Amino acid sequence: MDLLIVDDHRLFADAMQHVFADHPQIDAVHYASDHDEALQQIVAQAGNELIVLMDLNLAGESGVDLNNRLRSLNPAMRTIFCTGEQPANLCLDEALLRASSFVFKTDALADIRACMDCVLDGGRYQSASLRGVQSVVAETLKLSEREGDVARLLMQGLRNAEIAARLGVTDNTVKTHLKSIYSKLGARNRADCLLLLEKLRFLD
Repeated sequence: MDLLIVDDHRLFADAMQHVFADHPQIDAVHYASDHDEALQQIVAQAGNELIVLMDLNLAGESGVDLNNRLRSLNPAMRTIFCTGEQPANLCLDEALLRASSFVFKTDALADIRACMDCVLDGGRYQSASLRGVQSVVAETLKLSEREGDVARLLMQGLRNAEIAARLGVTDNTVKTHLKSIYSKLGARNRADCLLLLEKLRFLD
């Protein structure tokens, strides 16, 4: 799997290149500073499995628009959007969030690494900071803050034990929160819950 970093902030891009250069699942790290270089890299990497770490706000073209152009050339590529914007200042398309992973440049390095590992394993990762962007579904379902945390981690594909470890609670506590989430959703089981959350565009 190759990694293409598309970002016009060279300091951040260099840092990400350094962080992921020795990742055991990443064969090579490439860099593009703008849309033209990104298109050239996509063409050059044709046929390679590719993750694109994309700045949401590129000079001259939004990362969203560029992502659509790149995906037309490599439909199988996996996108991680990143931004230095504050969550409260963002207005993001829900369909985009469902299809892509998202981190903030202010997230802890451990969280950015966790995002990359999740995407490399075929998952989709949403930064906890996205709570500041969208919490409509959580409010509609009347989820507690902790239930929202559990539901968000469930959507990332984590098992109960992994959710418990991430939140610093017991497995039984996770099961209690899941039972409550199932009840509020009208879900019969875990798979049903995930399907309903996806349909409701759960972003908390």
